Amino acid sequence: MPTNANPAATPTQPTVPSLLADLGLTEDQLAALRRQGFVAPENRGDKILYKLRFRAEGRQIVRYVGTDPERAVRLAVAIRQWQRPQELQREARRFRKQVRKDLRLRKQQLAPLLEPYGYRFHGLGIRRRRSKQPVLRPALGLSRTCE
Repeated sequence: MPTNANPAATPTQPTVPSLLADLGLTEDQLAALRRQGFVAPENRGDKILYKLRFRAEGRQIVRYVGTDPERAVRLAVAIRQWQRPQELQREARRFRKQVRKDLRLRKQQLAPLLEPYGYRFHGLGIRRRRSKQPVLRPALGLSRTCE
């Protein structure tokens, strides 16, 4: 079970993984990192050093992580897990958009096939068109045609 830097986090304030808490980021920077960010390797001569990169308020933020590849991997995994809820929301949003597009296309394809039989779409349902029959209103002695 991962150690959390903030065990009393509320649903509106997510628990920050301890590896991220150790980087000294502000709350705004952590919120930006939760949306997007990654650990990038950088070659410096015969060494590889690692940096955390993300954007906050339109600017790129870079934090030195160190030269330990194991720590960089642990940090990258912690970031991916922390970003997972946002990633799932984006994926669900894309899926809903695709479903709406497919549904709209299918309705456009089916509508002409239903029309000769007197049916039409009403929202997601299929309804029969009303027939034109006179409606009598005996109390007033009026009649009108339903459409």
